[in-house]
Amino acid sequence: MTQHPRRKPGRPASDERVATRDQILEKALDAFARHGFDATSLRALSRELGGSHGLVHHHFGTKDALWQAAMDHVLGQVRARTEHLTDLARSENVTETYLRKTLADVIKLTIAHPMMARIALDEGARGGPRLDYLYQNYFEPMNQIWREALRRVGKQRVTVFADEGRMMFFMIAIGGSAPFFAPALSAKFDGPPLAGDTAVDQYAQNLADLIFDGLNLDPD
Repeated sequence: MTQHPRRKPGRPASDERVATRDQILEKALDAFARHGFDATSLRALSRELGGSHGLVHHHFGTKDALWQAAMDHVLGQVRARTEHLTDLARSENVTETYLRKTLADVIKLTIAHPMMARIALDEGARGGPRLDYLYQNYFEPMNQIWREALRRVGKQRVTVFADEGRMMFFMIAIGGSAPFFAPALSAKFDGPPLAGDTAVDQYAQNLADLIFDGLNLDPD
């Protein structure tokens, strides 16, 4: 009789085919947004992904590590889209047209992951080490990048809006994706349906233009 190698205890051999790392992170992002950190269960996530009860634990170890990886998964993409703006050698970085396009691209990333805004609001209401992680590693560094880029194209009016950085952050990170994580409320307002790539592209560009047009150097 043919001898089959014994499987090591733990997750089923099929788990690797059940879900990729990115799929686990996307599912985790949704769970943290809907249920909050405390109520999110690694075992429940594993079951939803179709694997053994230890699938998520096998890949990430702890819920804290999973949360951090899920945040890095999304916000790392946003950071990568903005970090090049600090490169003074790239001439296109100093044009307002290029910054408008880059801002629209960032808004589209937040729209692609609307649950990130829910998590930011939830952690922002609670405070604590998870919020500190988001702020220190992503929110504050990216805010500084944008403020410097805007200054370079003459779109800085901090003397008029003392809390400009705060307004910029909430308009981009929360306002950009808000209609997409609250679609029932969004549908009650006038305007075309926000469905399809074309509608998302137009919405993102319109919001980017609204932000830039509000940063007018002339206070009159």
